[in-house]
Amino acid sequence: MSEEFVANAMKAVPDAVAKSTVAIVVGANKAVSHLGSGFLLAIADARFVVTAAHVLDGGYPRTVGVTARPPAFVATSGEWMRSTGGAPNAHDFQDVAVYRLSDAQIERFDAASFLRLTEFCFEETLTDGYFLLSGFPGLWATTADQSNKTLSFRMLQYGGPAYNGDVVGLEAYDCAEHLLIEAREEGSFGPGGSEMDMRTRSGIRANFPGDLKGASGCGVWQIGSLTKSPETWAAADAKVVGFFTATYKRRQLIRATRCRAVTMLIGQAYPDLRDAIRLYA
Repeated sequence: MSEEFVANAMKAVPDAVAKSTVAIVVGANKAVSHLGSGFLLAIADARFVVTAAHVLDGGYPRTVGVTARPPAFVATSGEWMRSTGGAPNAHDFQDVAVYRLSDAQIERFDAASFLRLTEFCFEETLTDGYFLLSGFPGLWATTADQSNKTLSFRMLQYGGPAYNGDVVGLEAYDCAEHLLIEAREEGSFGPGGSEMDMRTRSGIRANFPGDLKGASGCGVWQIGSLTKSPETWAAADAKVVGFFTATYKRRQLIRATRCRAVTMLIGQAYPDLRDAIRLYA
């Protein structure tokens, strides 16, 4: 990937990508650890946090939180809605979890951006797309405990084209529910296109895309079409097409669940929001 391509692609990334991205954390046994990533969504007057359902899996007593006004976290004291309807399910193809924020919790996200459904894309065919995911992989995260008082993580952005090849043998893949993105380390960069060294905190070369875990649940955006020159891509045209749910290491692929899974879950749980959803979905 040339520097010119990256520079043009970065011009097409809206500020809302970083401002709507949150980290999902967990508090247990007097420690706070990084779990995954997610994004903020607004539908009418309601506000939500969206992530991958598998990010929340775990059987021990704990408190799940979401990054808000730095360095604070908002504890999600209520129940998360899941596409499984409850317990973890290995056969959940949608793999979506949504949490509705209270009015008091919403106030703590004053520096963030809540995405609107006008920024979503529900198109079925995205074969020419160039996509960007923006999340917090666990390979750089630290745990806050008695010996280390600071929880830290770093944002990674990855850009790659749609994968349109053979899908035989891809476990838990459904073309109606998912889209696939080619995963190559050279597509990784920091916010704004800065150079990103894909090494763990101990200096070991990261296994890409396997070491993207921790970014699970983050939004996936289409920032351009490869049928057009990247010079013509514009931030105003970028759309959320889904959220990151899995990787296929041997095939070097990233799987994203399509946006429809999010709106379906919210519409089922909140009938009063269905009319607002139908306007766009």
